[in-house]
Amino acid sequence: MNVSLDQLVQLAKDAGAKTLSFFGTDLTVRYKSDQSPLTQADLASHALIQAALEDWTPDIPVISEESALPDYAIRQTMDRFWIIDPLDGTKEFVKAIPEYTVNIALIEKAKPVMGVVGIPATGTVYGAQKGRGSFRWESDGSKNELAPLKAKKQTPHQFVTSRSHLGANELMLIEQLQAPEPIRAGSAVKFCLVAEGKADAYIRHLPIMEWDTAAGDLILREVGGCAKDWNGVDLGYNKPDVRHAGLMATANKAMADNLMALLDRLAIKAPF
Repeated sequence: MNVSLDQLVQLAKDAGAKTLSFFGTDLTVRYKSDQSPLTQADLASHALIQAALEDWTPDIPVISEESALPDYAIRQTMDRFWIIDPLDGTKEFVKAIPEYTVNIALIEKAKPVMGVVGIPATGTVYGAQKGRGSFRWESDGSKNELAPLKAKKQTPHQFVTSRSHLGANELMLIEQLQAPEPIRAGSAVKFCLVAEGKADAYIRHLPIMEWDTAAGDLILREVGGCAKDWNGVDLGYNKPDVRHAGLMATANKAMADNLMALLDRLAIKAPF
């Protein structure tokens, strides 16, 4: 495969520009079977990304939130595939809150090896390739490597949580640790806040889909972070059930271990 990280960055920018043409307009909103919203912007971004990936890598399947999920009998034969969320944070998008992202990742043997998270509203793109670090591209094209996260801190203090999905179990953890008011944000932006050291942990007790996490997971891991579900299992991809049992994305493994110990003491169970 000869697709570069720079190509993915530009693809995320192009798809983001496509979504911006719909942002703040009178959108037609449909609802899928899981009651998540779907707009013209989701579909336009999906079509652009899928066409580019199929052109570049016709031998690598593409799994998208906005296309039918192949049966597991087919998926389990895929050692390598693209997984995309063409517009992550549609709830925010519909409300004209500019925190949504474009997520694209390449999965090999159940782990992300290349990925980008684009923020259309600012033109910023975060990206990573396994073993090569994480980077941030600005709207002017400049590129900066993200510094490795310091591993000394073992207990999270500043949390980031979903703007649309914040429940009692997340609030209980935050209260137990006497942490300040969490940062509320939409989409995979939350992974990027932890990767940049602006938050210590991103927690979500509700199930979350593989296409929501793959790119952000890699960006965080490449700076020394850790991403697990609420069973304490490292995030994996192409599972029979493409949901994760919640999410704990932390600045280092010690933080994740301490959060898991706190879950045990509080008798908080994973969502499934």
